[in-house]
Amino acid sequence: LEPTDENFYSTHYFMFMNKVAEALVREMPEKGIVTLAYFGSLPPPACDIHPAITPQWAPYPRVDDKKPLYHPSNRLHLEHLEGWFRKLGPNRLEVYGYWGLGQGFWRPVADAMRYDFQILNRWTVGCTSEVPTWKEEDWDVGGIEYWTMTRLYWDPQQDPDRLRKFYIRRTFREAAPAIEKFYGTMRDRYYADTTPEGISGGAGGIFSRMVMRPNLGEELAGHLAEAEKTVRHPQAAELVKRLKARFDTLYANARKAAEKKGKK
Repeated sequence: LEPTDENFYSTHYFMFMNKVAEALVREMPEKGIVTLAYFGSLPPPACDIHPAITPQWAPYPRVDDKKPLYHPSNRLHLEHLEGWFRKLGPNRLEVYGYWGLGQGFWRPVADAMRYDFQILNRWTVGCTSEVPTWKEEDWDVGGIEYWTMTRLYWDPQQDPDRLRKFYIRRTFREAAPAIEKFYGTMRDRYYADTTPEGISGGAGGIFSRMVMRPNLGEELAGHLAEAEKTVRHPQAAELVKRLKARFDTLYANARKAAEKKGKK
């Protein structure tokens, strides 16, 4: 290989890891190594891979989370996955994803991920994801997507919107109609915006594109106000309160940023 070849670093890395695996199994033959196929090691290497090694394919950075892997914008990752599948088959390759991140404000990425999971379930051992955020306010608004994607892990043929409706009705009880309008309006706006979107934009940037530019803020605030009026169950009321608090904070920050930008 030449240093300019796409899989030069990957081959260099896994040649080294093969030696590590050989040394490991001499002393502890029952042990194995899990290592990331990530950034430079994302393309499949030219060398064979020691049977004690389990690569975890990590498709990052991804160009557009709104599009499945087979979309032209993300096609390079799929080509890498195809190469790994040809090299290892479906029983040795794991997946380390990032669809659990970026939910500081809700991103309905399950609509695209359902198609990815259909491929990944056939070509790999299974999926894990970067650990979702530990911040409570992110769970308050993004918990719906974490739950939806865990259901799709098991059966990616399901409809994400039907799963979300089930979640909303079980979680928000009497406030479900208003909360469905809240999330449904945001989902429509998310996919109407053709800007490629990944996890690096941050909650504020995503929120501004989804809410401030099309002036949806007041409409969304109205849905949450209606939810507060109609909810009765105490746990559901607490979850409505938390969701509204997260929205109000982001909305206030976005308006301040817009005002500051306008003054400049």
